[in-house]
Amino acid sequence: MSVLNAGGCHRRHGPNRLTRLPAWSVAAWFALSCILATGRVPAADEPADGGKAELEELVRKADAAEARWNAAKREFDAVAKELQTVRLQRARMQLERDRLKKDIEELQKKRQPLADAVNKAVQTEKAAKAKLDAAAKRRAELEKALGALKKELAAVTAELESVKKKASQNGSSGGDGGSKGGKPPSGQGKPSQAEQGKAAVSTSEKANTKDAGAKPRGEADSKKKTQDATEAKLRARLAELRKRIDDTSRELAQAVKAVQAAEAEAAK
Repeated sequence: MSVLNAGGCHRRHGPNRLTRLPAWSVAAWFALSCILATGRVPAADEPADGGKAELEELVRKADAAEARWNAAKREFDAVAKELQTVRLQRARMQLERDRLKKDIEELQKKRQPLADAVNKAVQTEKAAKAKLDAAAKRRAELEKALGALKKELAAVTAELESVKKKASQNGSSGGDGGSKGGKPPSGQGKPSQAEQGKAAVSTSEKANTKDAGAKPRGEADSKKKTQDATEAKLRARLAELRKRIDDTSRELAQAVKAVQAAEAEAAK
């Protein structure tokens, strides 16, 4: 312990500090150091300066030992600090591993609902596309049917106009024949006896053939009835076509709205 203290004194005051000590102090230190080092008391004839050199050597060894101790302590502290750092890193890694494990478990729990939601969205998209295709197909069918109905309406209208025209022509021709059979032609004088006889014979013949003249009139009436029936049938057909056109137009408008709604739904 005294050697270390001497080393400390040596560090604080330098190597020349020993030269300032009294002679008896140096001898005492020498004797004590010899006892500690060799286990014997130095002889009385040993020179004092030899003890001083040995004491200085012991001080140097003590300083070296302390330096090695300090270096070892610093190295130990560094290793301890590094070990503490490694332990902290391992603790952080463990915490991070636990957190990642927990996140993975949470993601696995959420994965199935997400997968279900994705599948539902895909199915919804497919249904919306199918609905859109069906609505577009129905619209095309209605447009085609409406065009056919309009063509048929035009054809029936033209046929009705033709029937009306024929009925009008037949009526006007019958009126002209009746007016021709009335008065004798103008510009002729009083008929002679021969002509009067012929007229009497003609009148008798007309009286005999009165019943025969009813047959053409019956045919004209039958023809007129047929024309009326045809016209009535055509008018009924026109009314039916107009109703079907109106219904088809309304259905087509609904189909157009359905297509627009399906397009909006598919765009979401």
